[in-house]
Amino acid sequence: MKKISALITSVCILFFPFTLKAETSDDFILPGEGDFNFKIKREKNGVDIFLEPKEGSAYFYIQRGNQKSNSGNFYGAISDYNKALAINPRESEAYYNRGLAKKRAKDYRGAISDYTKAIDINPDYGDALTNLGNTLNQIGKYKEAIMYLDKAIEINSNNYIAHYNRGISNTSLENWYESIFDYTNVIKIKPSFFQAYTNRGIIKKNLGDLKGACLDWEKGAYFNDSIAIRYFKESC
Repeated sequence: MKKISALITSVCILFFPFTLKAETSDDFILPGEGDFNFKIKREKNGVDIFLEPKEGSAYFYIQRGNQKSNSGNFYGAISDYNKALAINPRESEAYYNRGLAKKRAKDYRGAISDYTKAIDINPDYGDALTNLGNTLNQIGKYKEAIMYLDKAIEINSNNYIAHYNRGISNTSLENWYESIFDYTNVIKIKPSFFQAYTNRGIIKKNLGDLKGACLDWEKGAYFNDSIAIRYFKESC
């Protein structure tokens, strides 16, 4: 069986803004739970009083942690999520968001632990299942990743991020036709997700279907994917 020698990008769920870049593996993580809005009353002496959520509550620390993580202060965010969990150790949202912050700080095993705890509390936590699968991909545990991604897709069949990450798992395991199936599902759900065209084209070429590969790269090029453009120019 032929080896796939190409850039295959993994996807995971991020804090806003949601960016798409084929060159990296951290661009597609699912977003943090909870909005970033505080209702604040400013006193005449300049002191801010938090009206909602209540200052010192678990949700207050989750929201503040989200703000810190969104601005790149991952360790400050983790500290706030720790405070939320000290108040409510069963707060799955805090584990999930702490997992996101740890992943973005490249602490993959810490992220896996937190996503797993969130799922233990809420077994149908689709975002945590998806991000856990992505993170397992990044440390090479592809079979284990598929198990969690299967569950995420079972919960929400339109979760194109889970389909895409499972495609990465199957590609890494050389399950070529399964990965084509996954990328095809991504395209059905979200036709503008150009990475799926590019990766499916790479696999098709390596399986001897150059015509099909060129059609996929042409579609990726339509969305200005630099990798698809390069493959199309070189091979089609």
